Amino acid sequence: MVSLFALNRSHLQKKPASSVFSWFASELLHPDRTFKQLDEWDIQTIYQFIPYQANDDEVIHHFLQTAEHYKKEVYFLTGEPEWALDAEATELIAYIERVQTFQYENGPLQGVVIDVEPQSLAEFQENPSRVLETFVKGMTNASQVAKQARLTVILCLPNSYDTLGFEYELEQLISEATDQVAIMNYHRGQEIVRIETEAKLSLRHNQPLINIYEMQAAGQFGLHEANTYDGHGFKAVIDNFKQLERAYPKHNLSLSFHEFRSLKE
Repeated sequence: MVSLFALNRSHLQKKPASSVFSWFASELLHPDRTFKQLDEWDIQTIYQFIPYQANDDEVIHHFLQTAEHYKKEVYFLTGEPEWALDAEATELIAYIERVQTFQYENGPLQGVVIDVEPQSLAEFQENPSRVLETFVKGMTNASQVAKQARLTVILCLPNSYDTLGFEYELEQLISEATDQVAIMNYHRGQEIVRIETEAKLSLRHNQPLINIYEMQAAGQFGLHEANTYDGHGFKAVIDNFKQLERAYPKHNLSLSFHEFRSLKE
């Protein structure tokens, strides 16, 4: 794959606010290398996966200290599909309470990115309305705990709930269960149409809207060529995002790249 960021620095400085997902431990274990790479990409924010049962506090503290040195923002990334079946959000709330222990005044840790993806469950295929009802309750409960902990919540959602007939549940999630909404808008070239409902609801509830761009190669994780910007280059992403901004001028929009390793390849 040709580097997505093989552009001069002056072009990078013109790009919009952006973030990147990071699902692998190597970025956590080698923070200096990670944040140097973010500097090269001119990306301000990383969503770093921290496992639910992570127990190496020293590694996490070092990651955050390095982020502070590089003046970057950090969100801890988490999510298990099974959490959609727990209206009490027991494990997610425990995770949020643990995340709070790493927070300090003016530190780099901003909050949590929650990527549950209930649509991947067999239970969702059998009874999606019941699963989404439970999911809404759980995420709302977790969001309230995060708010008390002064942690920002970014909830990842697919761009399909409205087309499946669940616009009501989608609006509940956007209005009650998150501070920002991140949409997995994985239909290259169709982003404006595919995010129309989410854009309408986020504007209605004054929620920032993050458009996630898939960068992983087709053939992985069920991805098809039409789902990804792999091989199309960084400029194609920025050009598309500028079209989104023109289509939704009243919205607080930003973009996020999925995922860190794919940007390096």
